[in-house]
Amino acid sequence: MRQNELAASMGWHRSRLSHQLTRMVDRDLVRRLDAGGKVMFEITDTGRAAAARARPVHAAAVREKLIALIPPDQRDRLAEILRALAV
Repeated sequence: MRQNELAASMGWHRSRLSHQLTRMVDRDLVRRLDAGGKVMFEITDTGRAAAARARPVHAAAVREKLIALIPPDQRDRLAEILRALAV
C-alpha cells in the first residue's frame, strides 16, 4: 500500500505515519519499497508473526472491556452499529 493511501485511510498526517513506519521498519515489522518514485510498504514475516500473536490478546481485551459490559439483549445492536461504521 502506498504511504499516502495508508495515511488517508487512517486519518493520520503523513509525517506522523512516516515516523511510525520508521519505527516499524527498525523493528523489522514492515519494509519500505521504492516503486518508481512512490513509497510503498509491505508487512514482513516478523510483522505477520507479531500480528498473529497480538490477535488473541486484542480479542480478549475487546471481549472483557467492551462486549462483557454490554447487556446481552443489546449486543445485536452493537454489531449493527459496528457494521455501519465499517462502511
